[in-house]
Amino acid sequence: GIPIRSTFSRSKVSNWTVAAGVPRAILNQQMQRSFAILLAVSCLLIAAGVIFAWSIGGRLVETIGRLIPVALKLGTGEAIVPGRMGLRETTQVADALRTASEMLQRAQFQAHHDSLTGLANRALLSLMVEKQAVSVMRSHGSFSVLCLDLDGFKRINDTHGHGVGDLLLQEVGRRLSASVRAADIPARLGGDEFVVMLGDSNLKSAKRVAQTVLESLRRPYAIAGHELHVSASIGLASYPESTADHSQI
Repeated sequence: GIPIRSTFSRSKVSNWTVAAGVPRAILNQQMQRSFAILLAVSCLLIAAGVIFAWSIGGRLVETIGRLIPVALKLGTGEAIVPGRMGLRETTQVADALRTASEMLQRAQFQAHHDSLTGLANRALLSLMVEKQAVSVMRSHGSFSVLCLDLDGFKRINDTHGHGVGDLLLQEVGRRLSASVRAADIPARLGGDEFVVMLGDSNLKSAKRVAQTVLESLRRPYAIAGHELHVSASIGLASYPESTADHSQI
């Protein structure tokens, strides 16, 4: 009365038959045990996969979240220093954003600065004068502008060549920057024409700065084995002392 699973085999040599039977319950028990083990292993693997996917998803969300302020800085023109992002792909994106930021900053610098001297150009100077005018109108302050050109520069250019002339202009730009405050804006308009915007300055203080600039520019220049001498002519105006319209400065 015990259900069994049986099998038999007949020998071709002896003509004997060998039969074997195993109770069905034993076989089913072994199958159920194997199925249970397989099911448990499968559940563990699925759980491990879910945990791993959750961890990776969390890291992705975190690193992508770090990219958001980096991308916003790119829009404002700020310098980007993202550092490591935790994942190779997001680090590559951050590096690409940093490269784009550097390219934008170079383009902005070139658009607003003189390529030879590195000083502000006419466009940037106009923006800064407009900004300064708005500021002093609110505070009832004043600002001044120095306009200067070099005396004797054409002679040096004709005698020693434009290469030496360019080196001389670069040195003039350095001396000009060193003669004014960090908040002031020295600019080159072109050729040997320079302008300095002096923030929070009236005519009296602007004259003192002009004298300092003249003394600095008159010192000899040692360039390419030559000792060169130039001087400068400076005109100055102050808002609102010289004019009530800052656009006339």
